[in-house]
Amino acid sequence: NETSITTKETLSGGTMATVGSDYRSPLTLSNINRVWNGTTVHCAVKIESVDHDQPEPFPVISVWLPPSITPSITNETAIEGTSFTTPLTITGDPFPVSSNIVITKDGVTVQDGRITVNIGSGNGTSSFTIENVNRTNSGSYTVNVTTTAGSDTAVVNLDVYYLPEFVEVPLQRQAFNESS
Repeated sequence: NETSITTKETLSGGTMATVGSDYRSPLTLSNINRVWNGTTVHCAVKIESVDHDQPEPFPVISVWLPPSITPSITNETAIEGTSFTTPLTITGDPFPVSSNIVITKDGVTVQDGRITVNIGSGNGTSSFTIENVNRTNSGSYTVNVTTTAGSDTAVVNLDVYYLPEFVEVPLQRQAFNESS
């Protein structure tokens, strides 16, 4: 069952789309991005019912925004034995939930429960956290958020500082007195 969509330029420079006769056919507008945020989009919907005894269907318009993570890249340092947290702003509609997030380190999915992204309550305030940092946590972490509207990625590069340690026990040396 094909649906025809006809588009034409409007007097205001926009594009008008007409969906074929099946009112259940979805109309998808492409190339909408965050630049449109705050822009008023006017939609004119004309519904003609074949059976005038039936109520006309009510149009439903859903606008989704792909997720966005800022900053997109950050270089951080942490000290071994401490907890590390860096703020991230995560937005989108539908708002991402923790099951929409995948963390990888150097290309491998992270399975360590100490490494998490804590999602804010819809206001965008979130964070990337590593509890009880150790030197093996140094590396490049990728945070990928995916929803039905799209996906976005941020990178956290982390260097872990730690105290030096001897890797070999020094040899015992005897002091010699030159006069003997």
